[in-house]
Order: sequence, then structure tokens, then C-alpha cells
Amino acid sequence: MAPRKLRQGLWLSESTRTWHFEIKVQGEKKKGDTGCAQLALAREWLKAYRQQLALGRVGLAQFPAKPPLTLRKAHESWEAFAAGRLSPSWRATVGRSLRLHFAPFMDRPLTALTSEEVQAMVTAYLQEDGHSKGGSNVLLRALNSVVSHAIALDPSFQRPYRVKLAKVQEKPRAPLDAKRLGALVATLEALAAPAQVLAMARLMAGLGLRVGEARRARVEAVNLKAKTFTPWDPEAGTKGKEAVE
Repeated sequence: MAPRKLRQGLWLSESTRTWHFEIKVQGEKKKGDTGCAQLALAREWLKAYRQQLALGRVGLAQFPAKPPLTLRKAHESWEAFAAGRLSPSWRATVGRSLRLHFAPFMDRPLTALTSEEVQAMVTAYLQEDGHSKGGSNVLLRALNSVVSHAIALDPSFQRPYRVKLAKVQEKPRAPLDAKRLGALVATLEALAAPAQVLAMARLMAGLGLRVGEARRARVEAVNLKAKTFTPWDPEAGTKGKEAVE
């Protein structure tokens, strides 16, 4: 018998926080982890597993029980997907966030993650000195990115937690006055920065352009007679008639 009370062949494991199964099929005992944290989903999983066993007995099909997807495995799959698609800095941020703040969850099934546990992690992060709501949102976005990838791989998988991003009041940045702007340009010149870098710095500081807009700046964007500059950045949506002089 299972060490805990069975509910239609299922029992809840305190270590994995998921429902395990123990059934007999033609006198043969079969047991394992469903990978489901919710009883209703575990029952659906067990029903499908029984159907697979029945098909196997008549020689129609035989599908082995699919092992539960852990956060570590999901991150490895996400990392392989993100390589070449997402920036190295974001990939490093996701990996660092999971290793430092989600270590207790790495080898547990994704379905075992609960809203209470994820919220507790966010709260613990905010209680440390020097941590902000913006930083906690980065951690949550890192987790969401990996879980969303798992959902894309298996549409039947549903996000097991519901934790909202913290509301952050953005503070306007202090303007760069002429004195500090001159010091910035002088520093770049002293470092022998390439002409393209100096031009980008002047465009960004003088006209308030985005990085992408400054990087894609073209000579035809300048109208010396009208003293105007029309930014062009397809990724930011400033192109054609959408651009503002």
C-alpha cells in the first residue's frame, strides 16, 4: 500500500508537491509521479495513462509515461531555443535569476510551482537591502519567459501560478546639461572613440534619439535648410509617416 491515503489511485507527495499514482493492471503494480500539482489534472493524467495501457495490451499502441518537466529541463530547452534569437545579456539574466533565486524549485516539476511559493520568493527578494520592485519584476519575467516556452512546447500545460508584476513608478531622468554633455563628449574623444560612436552620442544627447534610431541615422534624415531631423527605426515603429521630425 502507498504510505499515504489513496484517492482513486492517487496520493499527494509532500516532497515533490505533486500527485503520485499507484494502480494495478492485470495484477501488475504500476506507480510513479504524474507531475501534476492539482488533483483534477492528476485524474485526467491517470485516465489518459490507463487508456494508453489498455491500447498497449491489445497491441495498438504503447506509450511510456512521460516524465514530468522540471524547471531545470525547461530552462535548458529555453536556452537552446534562445541561442541566436535573444540577446546574450537577457539569456545570462535569466540563468542567473533562476540559479540565485529559484534554486529550491529547479528539480521540481513545473506543475508543482504554486502562486504562494513564487510570491514568497518575490517578497524575500524585496526584503534584502538594495533590491527594488523593478528588480523583482526582472526575476518574475525571467521565470515567466521559461514557463511560457514550456507552454509553447506543450499547449496542454498551463501556468501553475498567478503572480502579477509589481507596479513601478518610473522617475524621470535628470536632463544632461551642456556642461556634463561637454564632459561626456570630451571623454569619448580622449578615449579615441570611433567617429560613429561620437556621432551617435551627439544624436542621442542632442536630439533625444533612441539607440536604434541613432544607429540607423542616415544623411537623408537631415534637412539643413529646415533644421530638422527625421528619425528612422523600423523596430521602434518610427518609419515613413509614423516618424516625427
